[in-house]
Amino acid sequence: MEQPQPQSLNELREAVYRLLAVGFRYPTPEALARLAAGLESLRQAATLTPACAIANGCALLERFATNAAALDGDSVLLELGVEYCRLFVGPYRLPCPPYGSVYLDGGVVMGPSTVATLDIYASEGWQPSSCLAEPADHVAVELEFMAEMCAAAQRAAMVGDEAELARSLETQRSFLAEHLGRWEQAFAARVKAATTSGLYRSLAEVLEAWIPLDQDVLSAQVLALEGHG
Repeated sequence: MEQPQPQSLNELREAVYRLLAVGFRYPTPEALARLAAGLESLRQAATLTPACAIANGCALLERFATNAAALDGDSVLLELGVEYCRLFVGPYRLPCPPYGSVYLDGGVVMGPSTVATLDIYASEGWQPSSCLAEPADHVAVELEFMAEMCAAAQRAAMVGDEAELARSLETQRSFLAEHLGRWEQAFAARVKAATTSGLYRSLAEVLEAWIPLDQDVLSAQVLALEGHG
């Protein structure tokens, strides 16, 4: 069997962000398949740090995927859908609001920080796809934006455009510092405290560990480019 080719750093980062974005959308058969397919990228991401949190989250996700494969798919999706709505949608009080403004704007949905994320997306010429029919600061939307920016950085690197690469990396670093990185820890902690679902506990574990790690990875890339210049 042919072994998969190792990913570049920004390709790996993109894969992790896409996996997390898919995981925090409403569960579908396609989403579960994409999560299972993304496990290898998550294993590679775990090697970027000696800390065990990402590896632990990956192990939880692998266990969930194995157990889900042995069960009836419809019943798994039904159970996940009910839990997703309880945690993130409503109609009752949400234990884990997935919107950045709840954490950054004093509990307000669609607050000033939401508008700020829209401005950032527009400045990058990015518009969430129809499958991300959520406010701009929904966790899945912010994660998908980061994935797109990782892809943009990889394209710039492939053609040797260091100026565009540096700009893309700085945009990512700023976005994490001012938006996603300011609230994902509180959100992930709420998810871990509120659910026994193997899927959502594993995603929260990975998210909680990944963002601080990626902030360090981004800073190292920016410093390396500055040194090269």
